[in-house]
Amino acid sequence: MNWVVSSAGIQRMAPDSLLGRTTAIDLLLATTAMALGALLGAIAVDMTGHPPAAGWVGLGLGVTTWLLVNLPTRNGAPVVTVLAVGDAGDRAATR
Repeated sequence: MNWVVSSAGIQRMAPDSLLGRTTAIDLLLATTAMALGALLGAIAVDMTGHPPAAGWVGLGLGVTTWLLVNLPTRNGAPVVTVLAVGDAGDRAATR
């Protein structure tokens, strides 16, 4: 559900000329993250011989990503920022 909401937000902010490229990059990042998580989970299971290690890897990656996106640095700026292109409110009203 959360990925659907974030994808819709990204598509609302993107200008029409970049909408397809923006959506493609969003899907690329999501697919890459899923593949990387599966690979790291499989490596953890192979190294430990304990299948729940894959779940712990997934939890660790999820928490780390959430912290990078949501927690500010010492100067108050977020570690990862999202740049808005145009005003989504005006654009949504014209469609």
